[in-house]
Amino acid sequence: MAKSPVLILMLGFLVLLVGPFLLPPTAWLPVTACYWIYEFLVTLLVVLTTFLALRKQKSSKGSSSPEDTASPGVSILIAAHNEASCILKTLESITHLEEVEYEVIIASDGSTDGMNELLEHRHDITLLKLPKVGKAAALNAALEIARHEIVVTLDADTRLEPFSVARLIEAFREPEVQAVGGWVFVRNHGSSWLTRWQFLEYIRNLLWRNGLAHLGVLLQVSGAFGAFRRETLQRLGGFDPSSLTEDYEIIYRIHRDFRSRGEDYRVLTRSDAIAYTEAPEGFRDFIAQRTRWFAGFIRTLWTYRGMIGNPAFGRLGFLMLPIKTLDALLPLYAVLTWFALAAAFIHPQWMMLGNRTNLLLIGSAFLLKWVADMTVSALAWQWHLEPTGEKEGARREIPWLAVASESWFFSWFRQIAVLGSYGMACAKTASWKQRRWNAQRVPVSSLDQRPSA
Repeated sequence: MAKSPVLILMLGFLVLLVGPFLLPPTAWLPVTACYWIYEFLVTLLVVLTTFLALRKQKSSKGSSSPEDTASPGVSILIAAHNEASCILKTLESITHLEEVEYEVIIASDGSTDGMNELLEHRHDITLLKLPKVGKAAALNAALEIARHEIVVTLDADTRLEPFSVARLIEAFREPEVQAVGGWVFVRNHGSSWLTRWQFLEYIRNLLWRNGLAHLGVLLQVSGAFGAFRRETLQRLGGFDPSSLTEDYEIIYRIHRDFRSRGEDYRVLTRSDAIAYTEAPEGFRDFIAQRTRWFAGFIRTLWTYRGMIGNPAFGRLGFLMLPIKTLDALLPLYAVLTWFALAAAFIHPQWMMLGNRTNLLLIGSAFLLKWVADMTVSALAWQWHLEPTGEKEGARREIPWLAVASESWFFSWFRQIAVLGSYGMACAKTASWKQRRWNAQRVPVSSLDQRPSA
């Protein structure tokens, strides 16, 4: 029974995919209407939940009293492969952490670029020299020797603000909290149009995660800056070495485990725990990164397909996971509609756009989508400064050129990655080439300025 919603959604997708090409041109209107209604409802859901989450955060800050309870110690885990060019900057930012007791464990995943030699004489870290075992297995090795109750995972290029870790682990004062995601901004956002678009995308994703955490259906805590209960990770067997996106998969496993045992739990975000990462500046690197991300998403969704539509998992089962299932399928449909539109311009009597009315309908649909995307991006830009507490010295002007161009350019580079990810997921790829995007020439201090335009 648990698999039937997946089958229904797959059949529905096939109808959407094949129908417009077999039915007369008038079929395009209801198919397009269904697609945009779905997009509108999902966008409305996320915007409303995000707004409610931000309002709740604002009211709780005004009414909360200072806590006298000492923060628990934290083990900072970094799995690093050939990160000699950036690891010292990350460690420098860690030395500026305040109000937290910590240990740093670096699991060198078969590094051969001199990183081990840079680190082996440092007394402020524990260095594990491993053969090439993969990121998840390296994190598990570090997890095995972690001493503290809370573990924080970082990427080797993550830069931390001084109070970021202390704020992240504050959430664990509530015993039901099992995982908390920090807010990771794109550090090199001014270097190219691609990084500007990614900066906007990261802001939207952070705010959406805030709303989804408010609903209790958050499915992602970024491994670039996330915190977990060590006992929970160890009980679940650690991170999955066979996963392309180990940070994404572990959250599904946490949901399934606690729901199955009927225990209360929460997966949260902490918007005032801020870190910075480096985004790929070249399209080739970007597509390679997103191909892996989306393939990992598809594989994880398939692995946990028994949760989709399952009432035992509450809103996660009957609301969020069906949405994620459609999100995994609809990119194919979107690509094919572009092919159909191109075919219509080449030969107007070909395929589904046999008259001017249908051409006007699809053109209007794309225009509405563009306006909706710009509206959401503008809202995200206006909202993202509030939860971070960023008031003075920040530029509030919306980068309209980046917002307006994102749907027409950036979205389609992501679509290229999506197409490659289906093959990667079906091939059950379990490893990928790890590389630093631009470490040699990005002169960034460990205490970056907060992001602006």
